[in-house]
Amino acid sequence: MPDGNAKSYNFDIHSTVYRWKQAYSFETESGIEYLVDIIKDDRNVYTINFAVDLDSWDDMEGFDEQSVILNRGEFYRVMATIIKCVEDFIQHNDLIEYFSFTGNETYGKHHAGSQREEIYVNYIRRLRPNWEITHQQQGYLVKIVR
Repeated sequence: MPDGNAKSYNFDIHSTVYRWKQAYSFETESGIEYLVDIIKDDRNVYTINFAVDLDSWDDMEGFDEQSVILNRGEFYRVMATIIKCVEDFIQHNDLIEYFSFTGNETYGKHHAGSQREEIYVNYIRRLRPNWEITHQQQGYLVKIVR
């Protein structure tokens, strides 16, 4: 795994009137648009949800689900951008102590969710070694250490 020096993409912040929720989006050089949502749950933990914007597929000739699964070699820049979005949210909401995430399974692969989670955990540890990461029953809990 690279040393975490991947350059992040520029991202857009979508304004919301709620302090407990923020949305971001960014586009890769291949035209895939990603959405990042950060939402506070009832435990006062912020959950990070990120996914490909399926509407961005419509204009891409010959593009299918397999291309997204392979990430077209953009994985490290995508991960760097997601972390930048989280850091932007933290910067504007200094009371945040924890966030959580879960890796979704790849279609047809039952253990792919846990494999993705391990990749995410390893990447976060490389970029932010002071953040404390704990495995939970579903996903991971990350304590932000400033």
